[in-house]
Amino acid sequence: MRPIHLYLSIYCVATVVTLTTLHVSAQEPRLGDEQAIRQRFADLDTAWSHHDAQQITNAQTAVADADYINLTGGWIKGREPFVGVMTKLQAGPFHDIQRHTVVEKIRFIRPDVAVVITTNVDRHGDGPPSESRSTYILSKEGGRWLLNSFQNTQVAAPPDASRPPQSTPRTPQ
Repeated sequence: MRPIHLYLSIYCVATVVTLTTLHVSAQEPRLGDEQAIRQRFADLDTAWSHHDAQQITNAQTAVADADYINLTGGWIKGREPFVGVMTKLQAGPFHDIQRHTVVEKIRFIRPDVAVVITTNVDRHGDGPPSESRSTYILSKEGGRWLLNSFQNTQVAAPPDASRPPQSTPRTPQ
């Protein structure tokens, strides 16, 4: 084998080993972050099921100026107003809800910013379950994944194709 070919072969092998090592090293922190994010949602389920509004919305879980958009499109601006709303809801209409959240997707926009999509199954007492789908934007600050923005959408049954639409389209004049 010619010396140039030997050097090129060694260079190629070294490059592949280096790139593989870098790729694996870059993935390891992400796995830890995914586990931390999944644990965050498991803890949120526990707080929700115990109707603990402070734990649901505390400084350990959300930035002070977080945005919360609920099922009906209401926009709550800031962690403190959200604590007030959740305290009333958890003591009132949500008092018997048990929640189970499935983290469907975690997408890292940057190493310290993630978009998380969840499916939430709520059961009101002995009633039938209801589903919602949520999108969260989280940022990693001080080693913790904190909520920056949240939007929740009710999962509705698909419309019955045999029924006519509720409104009639307008015809151009």
